[in-house]
Amino acid sequence: METKKRNTSLGNWKRNRSFSEGIKKKCVRDIEQNLSIVIEISREYEVSRSAVYNWIYQYSSHLKKGVTSIRNFFQHRDLIFMLN
Repeated sequence: METKKRNTSLGNWKRNRSFSEGIKKKCVRDIEQNLSIVIEISREYEVSRSAVYNWIYQYSSHLKKGVTSIRNFFQHRDLIFMLN
């Protein structure tokens, strides 16, 4: 993982990180095999959920943008139930 710092318009320093293709593919594989969910990957690697979804759209053979998965719906619903 490569770490760089850049100056934002507000004067704050923010890290720009890039992850290897292998790490991204491993994360996508873990999601596909129900070993992890998007929010867990997002927290573990400190990236946005949209970044993880972009990895899925790029590297998954069957999870594509615009396709809703029933499994993901129920996982999300169960997670919300557990949080309440």
